[in-house]
Amino acid sequence: MKICLMNHFSDKMHPQLQSQGYEVVSENQCDLASSEIEAILLRSKNLHNLSLPKGLLAVARAGAGVNNIPVERMSEQGIAVFNAPGANANAVAEMVLTAILMQVRHVKPALEFTGRLDALSENLAQQVESEKAQFQGRELQGLKLGIIGLGAIGVLLANKAVALGMKVFGFDPHISVENAWRLSSEVIHKSSLTALLNDCEALSIHVPYMEATHHLLNQEKLALLPAGSFVLNFSRDEVVDRQAVLSALEKEQLSAYITDFPESALLQHDKVMCFPHLGASTKEAQENASTQVIHSLDAFLKRGEIRYSVNLPELPAGEIPNGCSRLLVIHQNRVGMIAQITDCIEEAEENIIEMNNRSREALAVTLIDLQSDKNQELLSEIESLEAVLSVRYC
Repeated sequence: MKICLMNHFSDKMHPQLQSQGYEVVSENQCDLASSEIEAILLRSKNLHNLSLPKGLLAVARAGAGVNNIPVERMSEQGIAVFNAPGANANAVAEMVLTAILMQVRHVKPALEFTGRLDALSENLAQQVESEKAQFQGRELQGLKLGIIGLGAIGVLLANKAVALGMKVFGFDPHISVENAWRLSSEVIHKSSLTALLNDCEALSIHVPYMEATHHLLNQEKLALLPAGSFVLNFSRDEVVDRQAVLSALEKEQLSAYITDFPESALLQHDKVMCFPHLGASTKEAQENASTQVIHSLDAFLKRGEIRYSVNLPELPAGEIPNGCSRLLVIHQNRVGMIAQITDCIEEAEENIIEMNNRSREALAVTLIDLQSDKNQELLSEIESLEAVLSVRYC
C-alpha cells in the first residue's frame, strides 16, 4: 500500500512505515490523481479544495483537530478519517500553566523592563530595586481556575492545577466516563456554564470547534466573569468572540486575554499575550501524535479495526484467522443492510466465520470473516448495493 505524507514529519516516520510494509511518498512526490494512493497522513495541510485519489481509503491527522479535512465529503465516499486525541494533551496543559504563571507574575512586562535597561549603567542595581515593585504578582496557590471542556487536555490541566494548589472548577456536560475517572476528586463540578463563569479568576477553554461552539465565549458570557479575570484560549480561535474580548479589555471587565492564535487586532493590544500556536509544539507531542495515528492507520488498513476515527464507529478486530479472508464494508446506516450484504455472500456460496457490525449516526461498518480466499465477484456484488460507500478485503 502507498501512503502519502503531507507536511513535515520526523525522520523516524519513513522507516517506521516502511518497516510495516508501506510505500511512502512525500507531498512533493505525491500525485493525488493517482488511484494508487490509499492513505494520506498529514498535520495542517488543507484538503478542502483538493481533488483526492479515487482509491483513497483513509486520511489520518497527527493531531486532534480536523478542521483542515473535509470530513463530510470523506464520509460520503466511505473514507475513514482518523485523528490523535490526547496525544498533545500534556504539551497543551503545560503551555496553559506557563501562560497562567506569566500572567499572575507579570513575566512579560518584567522581561520587557529588563530588556530596556542599560547593562553598562552604574545605577543598574538601584534602578532594578526602585522599579521592581510594579511587577509584584500573586501566587498560584488559591487561584480560582475555571475550565470549560474536560476532555484529555482539560482533565490533565485540571489535575495539574489542583496539584499546584489552585481551586479548580470544571464544566463539561458531555464528559466521558473514562475522563471522569481520571479527573481529580478535588475539581469542583459546575452544572452550568453560567455557574462556572461566576466563580473564575482565570478561565481556560478546551472544546473542539464546531457550529455549537462558535463564539462560545461571547459578550454575554464574558460579562458573567468577575471583573479583573483573565481568559486563556489554547483551543481554537473561533470559540471566542474576538471583538467581545477586546471590548471587555477596554471596559476592564477582563485584565488580560492569552491566546495561541495571533491576529493583528490582538497583537496591537497591550493586555493581550499571543503565542505562535505553541500549544502542541513539543517534540514529545509531535511524536506521540504520529505514533498514535500510524497505529490506527495500520490496524485499519491491515485488519479493518477502527479506533480514534472521527467519522466511523469504534470497531475492534483481531487478526484474520488462517485460511480466511476479511471483508470491510462501509455503508449508510439503513434498515436491512446486513441482510443485503449476507444475501450476496450466500449467493456466492461463502461461509461466514464471524461478523461484526457497528454504527455511528448516518454511517455503519460491517466486518466479515469468510472461510475462503478473496473473491472479486463477491466484492463487486456488494459494491453495487445502493447504500454501500466502500468495500474491500483487508
